[in-house]
Parts: sequence; C-alpha cells; structure tokens
Amino acid sequence: MNRIACLSVALLLTGCRSPICPWCGHDIRTSPPTTMPETLPGGTIQGEITSLERGELHPLARIVIQLHDLSVFAGGKPRLIAETTIESPPSLPVPFELPYPDDTVIADHDYSVSARVVVSGTDFFKTDTLYPVLTRGAPDRVQLVLMRIVK
Repeated sequence: MNRIACLSVALLLTGCRSPICPWCGHDIRTSPPTTMPETLPGGTIQGEITSLERGELHPLARIVIQLHDLSVFAGGKPRLIAETTIESPPSLPVPFELPYPDDTVIADHDYSVSARVVVSGTDFFKTDTLYPVLTRGAPDRVQLVLMRIVK
C-alpha cells in the first residue's frame, strides 16, 4: 500500500510524461481528431456602391471593398477575407464584384462587406452600416451606401 501511495505522490509532484493515462488507460496519441467547421466554396459578392451625395469623384480616387469575418478578431479588428479595389471611378453609383477564395467562409460565422473612397491615402467616404453577406440567410448581392467622413 505504501508503494501505491508513494507512486501517486510522485506522479502528482513530477507529472506523468507517459502517453497512457494512469487512471483509465486511455492512449492520448489515439484521440479522435477534432471536427473541422463546414466551409463554403469560393464565390463572388456582387453589388453597387452609391452615396446620398451626387457628383464626380476626385480623379485619383479609388474605392476599396472588403469582406470581413465578424466572428474572428485579430488585434481588435475583424479578420479580412477578401479585398478588391476600383481605380479612378468617375462617379457613383459604381457596380462591383468581390471574389473570395474557397474554404475561407465558415458556415456558422458572420460576414460583412464594407467600402471606402480613398484619395492619396485619406478616406473621404465610407460605409457606416454593417452589410451582412453569405451566411445565416444573408445575400451575396448588396447595395452599399457611403457616407462622407467629416474632417
């Protein structure tokens, strides 16, 4: 009995490095793999970008459109899935297509599309509303409305 007590204390103090559980005999090397989340095939989000303000855009303007996974945050920001840029659009509205790759959209996550108008590194317009897409019954076609950024 003393031998069992000593062995138990030794295991608790030193930690067991064996892949076999001393209590149930389970081999931890044969644990079943975790299940992978269901992913969607790649595709394209389509839509139109508009603004309540009409007029021509600056000749150096570019529109940046992004798809984010709102369920995964890195550094306080949602994970970027895809991005495309429209160079020198003459005016709004502007149609867009945003392709996203295979196996990047997880069925039970939430996704949103955003857009902004950038001139020489400064944002002048951006979406200020979440536009859900792709999962949980959300569409793959959206109309994004840009708001002027007040500086």
